[in-house]
Amino acid sequence: MKFFKEPFVQFLLIGAAVFAASYFFTDSPHEGKTRIVIRSQTVQTMRIRLQKRFENRLSAEGIEARLNEELEGKIRQEILYREGLDRGLDKDDSVIKARVAAMMERFAREMASGEPFTSVEIERYYNENKILFTKPKRISFGQVLFSSKKRGRLQALADCKVVLARIQSGELTDYAELEKQGDQGEAPVRSAYRGVTPERIKGIFGDAFIRDLGKADQPGVVAPVESKYGYHIVQLREVVPAEIKPLEEIRSKVVQKMEYDRNTASFDKFYENAKNNYTVVVEEGT
Repeated sequence: MKFFKEPFVQFLLIGAAVFAASYFFTDSPHEGKTRIVIRSQTVQTMRIRLQKRFENRLSAEGIEARLNEELEGKIRQEILYREGLDRGLDKDDSVIKARVAAMMERFAREMASGEPFTSVEIERYYNENKILFTKPKRISFGQVLFSSKKRGRLQALADCKVVLARIQSGELTDYAELEKQGDQGEAPVRSAYRGVTPERIKGIFGDAFIRDLGKADQPGVVAPVESKYGYHIVQLREVVPAEIKPLEEIRSKVVQKMEYDRNTASFDKFYENAKNNYTVVVEEGT
């Protein structure tokens, strides 16, 4: 448990607890700093949650006892929160500022909640943004590397072509024997990949590899295929085309994305309006 003994970690935990309290309590300015009022809807929400969690396991009295324990914990948290504020523990601290900013952003996003989207709006959004709901092309293949680091780039290409000719002539048919001709340990790549996207392949092997591999759409041998590591003989095993999911199957996901976009637009508008109320000065060092 050494992790939790670190001062910085302890402060993070305290900061999270301090700001979580604001969701459970209200304190009217007219009631004074020493009055704590727990919202009735908060108590009922906590009770319902406990009833669902301990259904058929705790009696009504047990639920109330558990509720009282949790309420006492919230009260303790609120008292410590206020005591911390009185001592200025919230001043000019980057962690606390980030937490408050995150809470403000969530509040601003939630302000966008409005009327449910109509079927026409959902269908229009889906048609205009099909790329967002498309399962990308997936490729499965094995590869044998002829390393330019080990052999030199020109020699790696020449050796790759020699082995390719042996495959095409029917002299070399065993894939295990083919792997022995290469330099599999000379680069941080696997000998086989299954169901990977072109984007991921590009990230692993580089632009040239996916360009050369993209010329083939049927299983078979593809070579020479260039990469940042050298040249490869690729055994293309399967190509699954990109797939656009029908709206009927993913309607809920489309609505979620629409709600996210609406909330984001609401926050952007809120932020720009708020920013206009400030004069920002960035001082340059001399």
